[in-house]
Amino acid sequence: MSLRKGVLRGRKVRSKHSTFGPEAAFVIETAKKEPGVTRVVPAQITGRGGKRSIKIQRVQAGLKVVVRGSTGAQVIWVYTSDQNSIEQMLKEAWAKAG
Repeated sequence: MSLRKGVLRGRKVRSKHSTFGPEAAFVIETAKKEPGVTRVVPAQITGRGGKRSIKIQRVQAGLKVVVRGSTGAQVIWVYTSDQNSIEQMLKEAWAKAG
């Protein structure tokens, strides 16, 4: 896991976790570019890596995104009032990055 320079910068990103894998960095960078996203918060990391995947769950304040890659799994909270379009955008970006 590594810290990619500039990923946690900007007014939309809040985090005490400064370490994450490339899959989590991709989701953070993609989400923070969207005007409908008010905040992106990387959260806990588990050591259980595996097949590259993304799981998106709707919650009251936005989306709970669980990203799994070879280095582990990480939860990322994406705060938005437009859950449908942000969820769709993340799924499409993830599929394209494949």
